[in-house]
Amino acid sequence: MPDPRSASRRLRSAVVWLALAASLLLLVKLSTQHRGLQAQYSELFTRLSSAQPGYRVPWVPAVTLDGDSVTLGRPRSHVQVLFFYTSICPHCRATVPAWNRVASRVGDADVFGVQLDSNHVAEQYRNSLEIQYPIVALDTALAVRVGDWFRVRAVPLTLVVGSDGRIVFSRRGRIEDPLAIDSVVSAVLSERM
Repeated sequence: MPDPRSASRRLRSAVVWLALAASLLLLVKLSTQHRGLQAQYSELFTRLSSAQPGYRVPWVPAVTLDGDSVTLGRPRSHVQVLFFYTSICPHCRATVPAWNRVASRVGDADVFGVQLDSNHVAEQYRNSLEIQYPIVALDTALAVRVGDWFRVRAVPLTLVVGSDGRIVFSRRGRIEDPLAIDSVVSAVLSERM
């Protein structure tokens, strides 16, 4: 006759193993869901904290290095192209020739370099790199505020702002290759129509 205690132990052991297996499956499922939620959170954070198409930028009165009054975020023509950069950024320096090509190809669009440095530093930078578009230099206090308002989280940053004050194109990082230049120019030209 089988020992009832032995059968009871085997049953308890089987139940424990089943509970452990179910717990392991639940742990794997929760881990997968957690990774998915982290990815969604990361994407949402990026969308909320960076300059994305559709985001309405504020109007910021400014003065170029040449003394002209402008309003960042409010195109005088149909579109405004803004290049955000600093003098100490090597990627910004490498992107200047491409920005010069963009500025020469977009016709009557408002094109401004927004340098997050003092006027003196911006003037030296412009002269050393032969920049061919107007530059607005922002001192430290204003640069921080404008950076927040335009959601500049890293430089270089290229924004195309439509006539309604909304971003229609945004690209963070170096622009050097012809396709990248064409993407900026296309965004400007499509906004004119």
